[in-house]
Amino acid sequence: MTASIPGGTRMNKQVPQLLTILLLMAALLFSNNTQAEEISSNERFVLDRAAALQELIPGTEDYYYYTALNLELKGELAASKKMIDAGVKKYGHTTRLQELENRHALKAYSQDPDNSLKYIRRNLDLRFDHQQKKLRPEKALPTRLDQSLISFATLAKQAFKEKRHTKRFEDSAFDYLVIAPLNPDQRRDLLARLRRPDYPGLVQLIINDLNYKHSQGFGSHQVHKMLTIPQLEQCLTLEPKLIKQTNFINTYLSKLRPNDDVNWQADEQEHAAYLQRLLAFADHLGPAQNSLKANIIYNQLAFNLGQGILDDALFLRYIQLPRPVPYINQSWLQRGKHRDAQVNLNASYQQQIDLEPISDDEQLVRRHLAALLKDAPDFKKFTEYIEYNYLKRLFAEVKLVNAGDDQGDPEQWYALMDDPALVKRLRDRVDIEILPENRTYLELDNKVALQVALKNIKDLTIKVYTINTTGYYRQKGTEITTAIELDGLVPNQQRIKQYSQPPMLRHRETLAFPELSNSKPGVYVIELIGNGVSSRALIRKGRISFSQRIGAAGHVFTLYDGAENQINNGLLWMEGTEYRAEQGEIHIPFSANPKTQSIVLTAGDFSVLQEFQHQAEDYQLKAGISLAQEQLIAGKQCTVTIRPELLLNGEPIDIKLLENPVLTIRSQDQDNLLQNNRSMIFSWKMIRRPVIASGYPNVWKASPSRSAGPFST
Repeated sequence: MTASIPGGTRMNKQVPQLLTILLLMAALLFSNNTQAEEISSNERFVLDRAAALQELIPGTEDYYYYTALNLELKGELAASKKMIDAGVKKYGHTTRLQELENRHALKAYSQDPDNSLKYIRRNLDLRFDHQQKKLRPEKALPTRLDQSLISFATLAKQAFKEKRHTKRFEDSAFDYLVIAPLNPDQRRDLLARLRRPDYPGLVQLIINDLNYKHSQGFGSHQVHKMLTIPQLEQCLTLEPKLIKQTNFINTYLSKLRPNDDVNWQADEQEHAAYLQRLLAFADHLGPAQNSLKANIIYNQLAFNLGQGILDDALFLRYIQLPRPVPYINQSWLQRGKHRDAQVNLNASYQQQIDLEPISDDEQLVRRHLAALLKDAPDFKKFTEYIEYNYLKRLFAEVKLVNAGDDQGDPEQWYALMDDPALVKRLRDRVDIEILPENRTYLELDNKVALQVALKNIKDLTIKVYTINTTGYYRQKGTEITTAIELDGLVPNQQRIKQYSQPPMLRHRETLAFPELSNSKPGVYVIELIGNGVSSRALIRKGRISFSQRIGAAGHVFTLYDGAENQINNGLLWMEGTEYRAEQGEIHIPFSANPKTQSIVLTAGDFSVLQEFQHQAEDYQLKAGISLAQEQLIAGKQCTVTIRPELLLNGEPIDIKLLENPVLTIRSQDQDNLLQNNRSMIFSWKMIRRPVIASGYPNVWKASPSRSAGPFST
């Protein structure tokens, strides 16, 4: 080993060379700087040990240090040790003396290794009492999960230990639960969670639940209202008493209505089909639902009259219902089974079936009776339900106003009137009746003709008025009816038609209007005037419909004509403002006061009055966020995948409309303490964004959020 300061035999051989080099360096330094500093003790010791030692003062630390070092370099380790010990005794373990002790321990190792090792252990505080670590015995751990512990059957068995509900099962287990053996409480909880009706055995589950204690009846669960018509029929088969429950009836009726894409009021085929569905359901209704049953049958009878159809059997069903009207047979009305099941003619079911209340049914009843009694030999068929005198006089009236060769002697009908004044009143009566089979809405290619019933009319004045639909709707804001004010208006066409029938005879006529049978849309009022009496008919030719969607700046309308062809140059008027179509679309801004708003749609000089729900501007920002938990390692980067969606009034719009979007990452530990909150601006083109995970991976949970202006999700 070579010491840090060279010495020994090897050093002695190198002294002449070192002295020469040092002398040259000293001369050079002296020549450059005559005021060089004195050489150090170490340099004097190197240059001349004997001279350096003679200069030392005995008893000083330098004396002990250099004398011991000189003895060590000479190989006299024992003498060097004595000198070191003497210095330590006087000055303690100074840095330089400690250095000599360390050198001595290393050099004396070959002669006295035990003492050297003892010194090293003591000074370095080395301990060798460590024991070998005993490793845990190797265990044969399983390499795969025991499937019996995590099987669906095992987990389901554990979940079923909760007897009060099924919340230990996720929604994805509904298909299993509907066929699983559930107790009544579990079954009720499951029915409360279901959001689809297409599960096997669902009807039986519902019926069993309805028959269990504390049931709140049909409609108490959301799935009740989702049942299809076949399922509702199955419910009735299993539990006929359901037809007495209002919620069941309302649910069934809601399933019978045409879908929102069908304008059944304007489509005769759809209208007829809807009424037939309602009528079939009315067959199930009991006496407690006579008001609803009467409303359905009444509307069916009225529709039939408009189609020129006379349904004798359906009319009998209607007049057999106990209705508190003046012309009904009171003995029939006061029968025991009818007292508590009388029809309320003013009952409204518009919310359920969108049909008008009856209010007054006498006109419809008289029209049916008049048609049925015209060729009947007597009126006995109706005496049980209609008051006798009312029916007798109506029978005589029908025979007299339809007098012909086959009606017999009119004197017999006069006798049934009981009072000559009634006969005179009937003869003097003037009828100008617009018959119900006339259609209000006509297509552009339909011919215009009116079916009317006239009595006691010699000269019939016919006036045709073309209504300025655009001006009327904008000024009045109401629908055009036959009650429209015509005073001061000049008819577009006018003519007089003469008749020679006797005053008592009621005759049917067809009035044709070839001047209206063109392909031009419009609204026309036809006024018939004769013998001091007038009647009006309203004719509408052509239609304008619209579709509407939500755009980025408001409502977007598209107009269509009666043939469902798009109107490219349409116009929409609302509250004094016109909005014209641009490339076939009309844009209406959102409202600060959302409400049902009337609008006037115009194509050319033809307009219609419509309404829509004018909405306010309501934005929603949603996002699907994916963050793999395996990537959440403290201090490492993880990737957040975001699928943003911007909604305006529930409709998706372009996400790029939001400017300067900001992604904010909030992290919390298991104690819900905020660990980190970072925000960063990013581009919508960035689908994936790396972020830094913080905290500890086993307790870290991230709450990413994205904001853009005032919107956030």
